[in-house]
Parts: sequence; structure tokens; C-alpha cells
Amino acid sequence: MYMKNKDTGAVKTMAEWTEIAIREFTEVFSEDESLQEEFESLQAYLKWAEQRGQLYVDLAECDKNGNLIDYLED
Repeated sequence: MYMKNKDTGAVKTMAEWTEIAIREFTEVFSEDESLQEEFESLQAYLKWAEQRGQLYVDLAECDKNGNLIDYLED
């Protein structure tokens, strides 16, 4: 599955976007002491963010060429 960033137009696989999101959220967690106090571990923070859909904000499903997929069109 491919996903396109609505803001930048970048097209990547879902696995690539997941890797990027985990890296970014890990950096935020390591720099924010209030998050470290609120969550017992990085894994707990990542699970919380994923459950709320925060890892994949501004992404839309597309084909490998970046054409958005509209499942209502048939």
C-alpha cells in the first residue's frame, strides 16, 4: 500500500511512513520530559499515538504514482 503526504506530495509505502513516524515520535519523546513523566516508556507513548491515528496524519492512500485512490468512484 502506498500513501501520499497531502502537504508535501511525497509518496512512500506504509512501512516507510511507519518508520518515519516512529523515528519522529521517538525524538519528541526523548526531548520532552513531560511526556517521559506521563508515559512509562517510549513503547507506551507510541501505542497511545498510534491508537489515536497520530502517526499517519496528513496521509492519503494512493497508487505508486501518487494518484489518490477514491473508493467511491466505480
